[in-house]
Amino acid sequence: MIYKYRKITDDFTTHSLVGEDITELITIDDWTYAMIPDDIELPVQSDIINETLVLAELSASENEIIKKASPVIQHLLVKLNQAVSDYICSHYDIGTQNSIQAVYTNPDTTEAIKTLIDTMFAWIKSCLAYYYTQKAAIITSDKPGEVIWDFTQFDVSNPNISLEALME
Repeated sequence: MIYKYRKITDDFTTHSLVGEDITELITIDDWTYAMIPDDIELPVQSDIINETLVLAELSASENEIIKKASPVIQHLLVKLNQAVSDYICSHYDIGTQNSIQAVYTNPDTTEAIKTLIDTMFAWIKSCLAYYYTQKAAIITSDKPGEVIWDFTQFDVSNPNISLEALME
């Protein structure tokens, strides 16, 4: 369940929700949104917190913002981002990508070589399109932890261009 409340700061402290299983998600317009697992009862809170504490009724845009800020979502997005980066770099490391781009932009590079390089660019673009599809699935899913990804499906379409071959 997601609750919202206003943190109150007095001369001595900032009053906020207390409890072991409470995860603060985000603050929007002075409202702090916090997630408490459905199977956990919200602990008794101070009177100052209880004055503004309510079960959050979220608009679609608020729900989207809060889901993106969720620690679970953030963790999954970091893992997905690392997975696409690792996958592409396992075939074309950053140095190779930069060198191939340099060959492509060289005015002396033939159209045949550029066409070959275009197949690598298209392959990377297809990997990234899949990444963005999976990213959207994580953000919009009611069960983001169940969203899976497998970049190895792109192994068969990889043109396997080597820098050495382009230099011949």
